[in-house]
Amino acid sequence: MSKICPECKTENEDDYSYCQNCGTPLPVEPQVKASTEPAFNAQSQPTGNPDPADPAGAAFAGTQQNPYNGAYPPPFNPSPAGAIDGIPVEDLTCFIGKKAPKILPKFFNMEFKRSKISWCWPAAILGFLFGPFGSAFWFFYRKMYKIAWILVAIGVVFSFTTSALKAETNARMFESIFSFFGNGDFLNDPDSFTINDFLDAAEDEINVTTTARDKIASGLTDIASLASCILTGLFGYYWYKKHCVKQIAAFRQGGIDMRYYQMGLASAGGTSGGMVVLGIVAMCISSYAASFICTLFAGLI
Repeated sequence: MSKICPECKTENEDDYSYCQNCGTPLPVEPQVKASTEPAFNAQSQPTGNPDPADPAGAAFAGTQQNPYNGAYPPPFNPSPAGAIDGIPVEDLTCFIGKKAPKILPKFFNMEFKRSKISWCWPAAILGFLFGPFGSAFWFFYRKMYKIAWILVAIGVVFSFTTSALKAETNARMFESIFSFFGNGDFLNDPDSFTINDFLDAAEDEINVTTTARDKIASGLTDIASLASCILTGLFGYYWYKKHCVKQIAAFRQGGIDMRYYQMGLASAGGTSGGMVVLGIVAMCISSYAASFICTLFAGLI
């Protein structure tokens, strides 16, 4: 049995908490008679006293176009009327932040087509360049930490797999490094051996031969990068849409003081540059640690 919006009379799914057309809170039980809903004045404001047990509902029962009456802090601008999975566009705009004008049309397009696909260039490009770790950077940036850590875990597995295959090549690299730092001659006479000489020698040593395992490792790296590019590119914005809807719905149930609603919503959403740095550190540590550990256990150093 569908739910009828008391404001615009639009039919909604049973599990919707807010009208998919105007964002008005829907009754807990399917509505039987429209006359049982409270009356609204010409400005679509509640005529009676709001229910103290539901401050959010009173605030969201405002105008269909903009429940905040145009009071948007920069850079949030009024968005077209509508909702995504029952969440008003205004809330999504606050939650997403500056990129909302570019991201929201993708959400609406997926809703209109009933599709889970909308190409996400940031995640796709990062995945192509750095594999699962790269795609994780975008998810960290958008505060989708669960998916980000899953991608990091996949990246760690690939790092150890490719490092195990390239153990011999890595052994030659570590041997050159240890020989360079283990020899104290460069400390007594720095001009006798420069860093460039060391890097050239190490590169020559590594490139002497390319084994079959090296080729397999390179192939796995390419496959991981391509898979990360395609999967996160196709479904990145769908996962982000579900993340936004879930987080905003949870935020509404938190009993937030409505005077600070927009500020709290923007803080809960937005982006996190610090988590991107954490992802980069995790990638670097994982790559070098995997190379050293695999080479060590192979008994080559």
